[in-house]
Amino acid sequence: MRLQAKNLCITGLMILLLCSGCGITSPSPLGQSGNTGPLRVAVSLQGEPYSYRSNEEFSGSEVDMARAFAQARGQAAVFVPMERDALAAALSAGEADLAIGRLASADAALDLSLPFSTENIYALSRRDEVYNTLGTFEGKKLASACGVAVRDRLDGLSQSAAPVMVEDIEAAIAVLLEGELDVILCYARQAAPLLETYGDDVRCDQVVNMSPADCGFGVEKGNTAMLEALNTFIEESASQIQ
Repeated sequence: MRLQAKNLCITGLMILLLCSGCGITSPSPLGQSGNTGPLRVAVSLQGEPYSYRSNEEFSGSEVDMARAFAQARGQAAVFVPMERDALAAALSAGEADLAIGRLASADAALDLSLPFSTENIYALSRRDEVYNTLGTFEGKKLASACGVAVRDRLDGLSQSAAPVMVEDIEAAIAVLLEGELDVILCYARQAAPLLETYGDDVRCDQVVNMSPADCGFGVEKGNTAMLEALNTFIEESASQIQ
C-alpha cells in the first residue's frame, strides 16, 4: 500500500521562493515597508519535514512559509521554540506575532489562517482488524501521534479510555501487538516506514471521515490585521503557482 501525505501549496511555494525572479509580491494588507523590526514566530517543533532544528538552524516547510511571509512584509523572521500549549499565551502576551506547529482548525485557543497544507489521517491496527471511520473507534483503546489536530476531533466519542498522545510510534506498535491498544492514529509520513518492518502484523487504513487535517498559521484571538495579512499572503502565493 503506497501512502502519500497531501501537502497543498507547500511544494509549489518553495519552488516559487527559491527561484530567482519569482519573489512573492507584497499586496496592500501585507505592506510593511520601512518596518525593520523582526517578525517573531512562536514554533512548536513538529519534526521533519515541517519544523525542526538542525545545527541550531530552524528548518522545514512551515518555517520556510513563515520566512516567506516575513520577507513579503520586509521583515526578518525570528523563531522562538516552545511547547504547543504555550503558543496562545505567547501570542496574547505579545511575545510572538504568529505561531506555527501543524495548527489545525480544531485549535480553539487561536485564530487560524487559511490552510496552507493538508494531511490525511491513518489508523494503524492489528492485521485482522479494520478501523477506517470514527464510528469504528467506539469503545476502543486509542493512541494518537497527530497531536491536538486529532485529539479534539475525538471529544465526545465513547471510548474505553481517553486517547493517549504518543511520540514513539514504534513503541506504541509493540503495545498494540500485545493487545493493550487497538488503534494508533498517525499521518502517512509516520506510518510508511513502519509498515516496512511491521507490515506482516499491522495494517494501515485511511480514516475517511477524519481527513484531511488542515493546517495554517495561528494568531492571537481578535488580531484581524495579522490574520488578513496571512490570508492574503496564502491566497496570493497559491495563485502564483497555479
